Amino acid sequence: MLFKRKNKNLVSEFFPHPIKIEKTRRQKISLIFFWAVIILVIVPILWALIFGLKMGYELWQVEKQIVQLEPEIKAGNWSVISSGLNAAEQNVSMASDDLLRMGPILYLPPVNKIVRNLEALLFTTDDLLSGYGKISAIFGEIKSSLGQNSSPLSDGASREQMLLIIKDKKSEFLKAGEDIKAAEADIAKINFLDFPEPLRSKVLQLHGILKQGADGADLALPIIGNLPEILGVDGQKTYLLIFQNNMELRPTGGFIGSYGLLKINNGEIVDLTIDDVYNLDKLAEGKLKIPAPDPMIKYMNQQYWFMRDANWSPDWPTSAKQINSFWDQERQVAGLPTEHIDGVIGLSPEFTASLLNVIGPVMAGNISFTGDNFAQVLEKFVEFDYVKRGISKTDRKAIMGDLANTIINNIRQLDSHQALNVINTFKKSIDQKEILVYLNDASIQQDFNNQNWSGMVRPTTGDYLWVVDSNLGALKTDQVMKRAIGYQVSQNKSGDLIGRADITYIQNGKPVPGIIREYRDYVRVYLPDGVQVNRAYFEQDGKQKELSLTKDVTFGKEFGKTYVATFLYVNPMTQLNLVLEYKLPQNIKDSYLNGDYKLLVQKQPGTDGHNLQISLNLGHKISGWLAANQPTKLSGNEAVWQDVLSEDKEYEVKF
Repeated sequence: MLFKRKNKNLVSEFFPHPIKIEKTRRQKISLIFFWAVIILVIVPILWALIFGLKMGYELWQVEKQIVQLEPEIKAGNWSVISSGLNAAEQNVSMASDDLLRMGPILYLPPVNKIVRNLEALLFTTDDLLSGYGKISAIFGEIKSSLGQNSSPLSDGASREQMLLIIKDKKSEFLKAGEDIKAAEADIAKINFLDFPEPLRSKVLQLHGILKQGADGADLALPIIGNLPEILGVDGQKTYLLIFQNNMELRPTGGFIGSYGLLKINNGEIVDLTIDDVYNLDKLAEGKLKIPAPDPMIKYMNQQYWFMRDANWSPDWPTSAKQINSFWDQERQVAGLPTEHIDGVIGLSPEFTASLLNVIGPVMAGNISFTGDNFAQVLEKFVEFDYVKRGISKTDRKAIMGDLANTIINNIRQLDSHQALNVINTFKKSIDQKEILVYLNDASIQQDFNNQNWSGMVRPTTGDYLWVVDSNLGALKTDQVMKRAIGYQVSQNKSGDLIGRADITYIQNGKPVPGIIREYRDYVRVYLPDGVQVNRAYFEQDGKQKELSLTKDVTFGKEFGKTYVATFLYVNPMTQLNLVLEYKLPQNIKDSYLNGDYKLLVQKQPGTDGHNLQISLNLGHKISGWLAANQPTKLSGNEAVWQDVLSEDKEYEVKF
């Protein structure tokens, strides 16, 4: 016990209260660490959470406000729409401020990416709402100026007043268009792969709404803003209308079976005449001896070229100028007076069907035409039924003039909101190349070019694909044809990018004398300039038939592209595939090595929307993509889209 006590005293003497001292130091250190964690971690998180919740509430308010505006938009209550959009825009602005006030957490690398993309999304929303607001305010002013007139288009004074207001507000329309373009640019900056789930799904859903809004928000702004000039506010305009029958497909949409001359002055249609193109062409036979394009000579035994075949170039501005040239020359050799035109407008049957879906069925020649039956009923009448009615072949297409005038009269009776639906139908038809416009007014035409509404071969620095079919002597067989396009890009062992275009043709109809037969097609496939085609072949019933690159295939260059052309037959009730394999040019490979690959696929006018599959497997891990639709497969190095070529499609992949 003395020993223990001695040791105990020694401990007490040299180390007074050691346990108590150690506890105090640990407590102080723990307390400091605790408050440091609170200050450096928890407080910023709570701060960010508060403003994040506030931002979420404000965006929820925006969604709620826009949903509440839907019935007002349908009713055309533009003043209510304008004020509602202004309120939504203020909430978006507040959400943007709250995002920037979320504090230091914004600088953390994982969060920073999300924030940058979310900020771009908010800017997009703000620009889009601003554009909507400006347009709604202008429409509100137009509606107010027209007063209680329920059908302003039927009244000449109201129509003139409306066009003058639009002309006066053209700069504001253009500013609204700039806001919407800015919105589209902001969308392009967003890398949706940087958003974690489930935020990614919500953001992609919002992106889809905004993109759809951007597509519809411009409300055909170049059309509306330029309507006064197009409709002859400053003097009469004369347009050559070209009716292209896509049952007999040609490069810009279809065989030119009929044409029309439309004269407009101050928004009023002064005259509209429609005639069979053969009635003009036959006046030039034996007098105008312009050699036909080589494929027509070779595969149709047609030696000379006339207006009915003038749309041989797939580039509408080029074909429109050619049509205009034939119009002038054929009238001259026929001894007809000169008729100056201000533009050439190509129309497909689908455009008329779309109009009928908006305005309802119309009667012409004691026949009821609807959006569903228009093309078939008209084709049946002009090919067969006119004989039963005692109508001459020369006058068989006069029914088209009766139909057109009836549609125009029905449109005149529409109220301002219904008229806007018609304008939107025009825009959709232009987007889908059911309407092709070439105007002599360079300024207005440039607006159409900028919107990709002129049917031109589009310039691009990236990869490119455009399949252009021409029915040469296959009657109206295109009405039973189905097509599909598959495009693959991969990297070979040498590091080159290899493209493979697989074009499917299915002839689904049994022969009908004078209407349907085997399909005879001269196809041109436009590719980036500088491609090296390695192989071309047909595939049918599991067998391959090689095509000689010197005998069976023709190469050419135009519009900054290389095209590959060949002629093919597809027998009734069979399928044929045309396959091209080629090395992409160095500039596309260089862009890929710098982390970016772009592809533009153009739609041929007159086609009903091919199935389109894009498969990219380029050897590097994909870090982001941009396209109108989500990939159906996205994994590592591979991206696949199952799409419909209803309009031009663009794809971009980042590495």
